[in-house]
Amino acid sequence: MQSSTLPGIELSEQRANNYSLQAVCIDNQSQDTIGGGVTKVYAADKKDILYDVWLDTTVGFILEHKGLPNAIVGLDYNSASELIIRQLQGIRGKRLDPSKPRADRFISKTSARGLMTLDWRKFMVDVTQRVADGLDLASIAIQAGKNNYWTTALPNEFKPHLTVEQACTAYDKPAQRLGFKRLPDDNEANWHRQVAQLRTFKRDR
Repeated sequence: MQSSTLPGIELSEQRANNYSLQAVCIDNQSQDTIGGGVTKVYAADKKDILYDVWLDTTVGFILEHKGLPNAIVGLDYNSASELIIRQLQGIRGKRLDPSKPRADRFISKTSARGLMTLDWRKFMVDVTQRVADGLDLASIAIQAGKNNYWTTALPNEFKPHLTVEQACTAYDKPAQRLGFKRLPDDNEANWHRQVAQLRTFKRDR
């Protein structure tokens, strides 16, 4: 986490202790779309804030700040030797007015305060790399924005949840910045990075 703070910011041990990682899996898988809601319910005692956390894959992990979700990664096997990130997303809660009818309760989105000091995409990718290293995998990948499920309009919807441009900004640009490369034999044009560098570093230590 210290290596993922934004320039000019030092993360004290006290502030670092506000963060935690939570492994998650889907619960009540949707029949109409990929993924599903996660098994952990956040802020159940706060009727004025709702965290509707959706996981695009079967398993993943969440970065929590003071016990609340701030970012999520959805993981899948891309091959027998590679993990792929299909979801790399910040999380914001919904601030509600409980006195109003359910359809009219939404007021605004909350801020993900724990992400303000972090290059959180780098952090989540680095955690994924450590997971892959623990599984003795050769590489990790990030799904190209154009392959994101949510760039296609769902049945009975007029437009997709994400435009291709938005998906490319959220996935392709961070992948390039974090040293991922496209491979000539990948017809889907996803982004790939070797795990071997981390493994060598651990042996040297």
